[in-house]
Amino acid sequence: MDVEEAFQVVGDYGRLQRHVFWSMAIPQIFIAWNHMLNVFVGSIPKFYCSQTLLRSTDTTIYVFDESEFTSIASEWDLVCDSAYKTDLAQSIFMAGLLAGNFIGGYIADTYGRKSVCYVGILGLFFLGCGSLAAPTFEYYILLRLAAGVAAGAYGLVSFTLPAELVGSSHRGYVNVVMSVAFAFGIFSLPILAFFVRDWRLLTFITSLPGLVGVYYYFYTPESPRWLLSQGRTEEAENTMLYIWDVNKPATHASSSSSKRIGSGHLVSWLDMIKSRNLLCITLNNMFTWFVGNILYYGLTLKMGDFNGNKYINVSIAGLVEVPASVVTLFLMDRYGRKPTYTHSLFVSSVMTFIITFLGSDGTFVSTLLALIGKTCISVSVCVCWMHATEMYPTNIRNKALSICSMFGRFGGVVAPLILTLGRSYQGLDFFIFASSCLLAAGISRKLPETLHKSLPETMEDMM
Repeated sequence: MDVEEAFQVVGDYGRLQRHVFWSMAIPQIFIAWNHMLNVFVGSIPKFYCSQTLLRSTDTTIYVFDESEFTSIASEWDLVCDSAYKTDLAQSIFMAGLLAGNFIGGYIADTYGRKSVCYVGILGLFFLGCGSLAAPTFEYYILLRLAAGVAAGAYGLVSFTLPAELVGSSHRGYVNVVMSVAFAFGIFSLPILAFFVRDWRLLTFITSLPGLVGVYYYFYTPESPRWLLSQGRTEEAENTMLYIWDVNKPATHASSSSSKRIGSGHLVSWLDMIKSRNLLCITLNNMFTWFVGNILYYGLTLKMGDFNGNKYINVSIAGLVEVPASVVTLFLMDRYGRKPTYTHSLFVSSVMTFIITFLGSDGTFVSTLLALIGKTCISVSVCVCWMHATEMYPTNIRNKALSICSMFGRFGGVVAPLILTLGRSYQGLDFFIFASSCLLAAGISRKLPETLHKSLPETMEDMM
């Protein structure tokens, strides 16, 4: 009996899977809060140079109007020649996500998925609390870097562990709800920021949900697929029996439900290079994830710069992801992973090309086109996690996903810098978005289709 058949016996989406799934989906909301936090804590309030103080000192003194909100800009005078530091803070956090994907992927494949979830989510709580007490900007970005590492490690495994605990027919649903939870986080953060105008208090509140990490340690089982890929057959059998005991399905479970995969051998990073097919797939994913994240974060962050109410603009940018995620589930199951992925990238490139020539001045038309582009790129980001999870075998899945996600996070690092470039050269940011996305759409056509296929457990299954 293979793993898919074993899950049919113990319950491929029963009480335990729902329990674990929702406990991991809810923290995606506050992971999204941390991703977009800099849009509000990095905002620059109205300010002026104090002429009186300028006469008595050699340094420029800035006086900020903090009646509406406070931010790291007003805290540490990040204006004029230092204004770039607010975008730098976002890039530093994204760099942490990149490192977290690499570290988390290695630990998850070596020591297990559960430990990464526990340490990542709890670490984000303590590092977030540390950020609010930062005495200097340098200390603040150092803590944001570490927080990014924790968020990146958790974010990677929060997609793979639920997918490995359910049967193949439920993987699409699991992935989409995770994406909806993240989208709800982007939607809800502006509402929270509207009522909490102090940046330190806002940072503290966005860190509180990390306490749910204590829950993972006691109630989340290790992935039986990973245990079997490590040759830990007895532990995998006990986990499957535990799942059966909690789900209480009508069928009877026994230790035979997991005997086939016990012979799986361990793999290393070199195995990904030796296989030409695997190497081509990974290089393809690396580039498309990189481009997808440039557009995803670029368009989301850009919404805060458009004319109109910043809180409403960013909230709408998150809200459009909810229907996008729901539509993704239908499109993936109806037309396949690859066509949905390719066409969403293509439409997003068309929207951003049009903005390049119309101008990104925040008019109704450009804002509408940006929202359509954001919706389409949200579809592609949702698909890429599901698609890549189904491409790679269990014994190398998190290593492969960590590499792909690292390049995606690198796109998130680059996105704020491209926006900074666009402020100096009108339209250049959207031209970069559009041209790179069009290239990614063409390259993604070479990826394999995974619809209605079982998760590969070994390298041989993938070949």
